[in-house]
Amino acid sequence: MNKRAWVSTLHQLLNLDIVQQNHNRHPLKVKERFTMETGKVQATVPTYLGWSIFNTLCCCLPLGIAAIIFSCKAQNANLLGQATVARDASRSARVLNIFALVCGIVLIIIYVVLITGL
Repeated sequence: MNKRAWVSTLHQLLNLDIVQQNHNRHPLKVKERFTMETGKVQATVPTYLGWSIFNTLCCCLPLGIAAIIFSCKAQNANLLGQATVARDASRSARVLNIFALVCGIVLIIIYVVLITGL
């Protein structure tokens, strides 16, 4: 294998950023990773675990806990190579995080209005 073909193959394996359209919805960023065990490239979806922890501590505890559960489910499915389960869990975690953030902002606004007496 010549040097140019080797570099081209390596570039294809290490190309990590792709965007995949999913059922005519917002694009879901999917990353590919090469596993040494199987020798295959697997798609990994974002887990939103950090956002879930933030929402649990700062915004809305019940929705944050549910988001953490779905984030962990997405992370485990990514590791096991179950792309559809990971995609569904990731989407659920994202939706729960959005709702938790909105609820937290609304509750903070209500609290400030009640305290200041506006």
